Amino acid sequence: MDRPAKEPVSSSGAIFALALLNLFSFGIDSGGMGFYLDDWSLAEPAWRAADQGLWGMMKEFHRAGAQVGTSWLLRPLDILYHPGMYWLAGLSFWKYQAAYRAMETASAAMIFLGFLSATGRAGPSFLTACLFMVFPNHGATHHWFTAVATPAMAFASAGLWTYARWLESGRVWALAAGLALLAAGSLTYEAVLPVAVLMPFLSYWRGLRRGLGRGEALRKAAADAVWPALAVAALAAYHVGIQRWGPPTISRRLGFDLGFMLKSLVRGVECNSTGVLHLCFVFTRQALAQLEWWRWPAAALGAAALVLWLRSRFAEELRWKDPVAASWAAAGGVLLVGAHAPYAFSADRYVPHVFDAQNRLNVPPSLAAVMLLGLGLTMLPGRVRSGVLAAVLAVFTIANWENARQWKEAYRLERQVLAALQKHVDRLPPGQAVIALEGAPELAGTAPVFNEVFTFDSALRLSTGRKDLFGTLLRGGNAPRPRQGIEAWYRYSFPEDRFSVWEPGKP
Repeated sequence: MDRPAKEPVSSSGAIFALALLNLFSFGIDSGGMGFYLDDWSLAEPAWRAADQGLWGMMKEFHRAGAQVGTSWLLRPLDILYHPGMYWLAGLSFWKYQAAYRAMETASAAMIFLGFLSATGRAGPSFLTACLFMVFPNHGATHHWFTAVATPAMAFASAGLWTYARWLESGRVWALAAGLALLAAGSLTYEAVLPVAVLMPFLSYWRGLRRGLGRGEALRKAAADAVWPALAVAALAAYHVGIQRWGPPTISRRLGFDLGFMLKSLVRGVECNSTGVLHLCFVFTRQALAQLEWWRWPAAALGAAALVLWLRSRFAEELRWKDPVAASWAAAGGVLLVGAHAPYAFSADRYVPHVFDAQNRLNVPPSLAAVMLLGLGLTMLPGRVRSGVLAAVLAVFTIANWENARQWKEAYRLERQVLAALQKHVDRLPPGQAVIALEGAPELAGTAPVFNEVFTFDSALRLSTGRKDLFGTLLRGGNAPRPRQGIEAWYRYSFPEDRFSVWEPGKP
């Protein structure tokens, strides 16, 4: 049986606990992270800018995009986010990681405060926020600067909280701020727009908390839903309009293949249920051979400490004893389906994943998954719940640490290649030249190394400081096409450390 709570936990205390959880789960490994994939190419315009002020970097970001036929109009806040982050952090990679730790903590804190304001139940709200923070099916978002799902979710979560504040206070500014923050999230990364489906549920829970009957609370929620519905319609219209009438290089066509829609939705549910079990099994098995010994007792002790803190501060509050439970499950189910609907209607036929860098799209549906997981946990008897929750948290921690190990290893390999190449670059005369890289690793587990030409191309310039160098990759006997007007070509073989003049067009 649960023990009575000693004293209610303050919101600031809960947020501090969430910050500690984030540092424990991800901050331990932040120091070994760097740039990956298009981190390099999206930072390059700011690095190249003649005017190293923020405005100069933004102008160069726009110019560079237009030069290669792409546009930031689909995600307009990107023109502030990418140059702004480089303006603040440069190539000090720990600063990007610090920003991500702050944004992830803010997301979880806003989720906690929003649910708490609507339901009045601190225990389940805090449990949901904890599980959301450590849910391991979107590992790329913790370490990959370009995974803009992280700042987008921070905006959307803040939108949920301020919308809940409007329901509580009735102040128009809170409603406007909530919808504006939702828009900011969607205009950073459109994948977070479905989070808006939770807003009517917040209104319904608020009505129940005020003592309204279910029918009256439902009618009130339907009336309140007009505002988020209008916001979603406007944002969806913007995205559709940009795709239809914007730059032709933006390809986000709609499709209506019922078979694929069902496949995409089923796979999305799998990526937030059985797929997570599979991921934890694979990563835990790999961790047995790869992680340092101390991490295992640390994960167990950390999980146990959090569970003991939950029991001491929330106790009976961790169990649902009101009509919120059924609608809570409905909210999770609606969000889980809604978060995958945009991809089910995509002609690009995207199928959700849990292992590769595309798992960044799992952030919004993972909130639905942890709502359902948390609900199931709260229904267990006290001691059983504590044991199961501790085991879940420990396994999630190990999975996240193994994922981090792979991303750290990926950056270590990038540094190894670039450092070995540097001594050869130092001997090259000034002038444009192409370096074809052969033999570099593509992946470190599931984390990308130099698996794309654009990654090595920009990384070569940023790491050497030479704007006149161009990089390409040699793989599988395929030779890249020559760059027009560039006669100086070199071939670098890794790990043999062979550097030689090379005739383009030959394998």
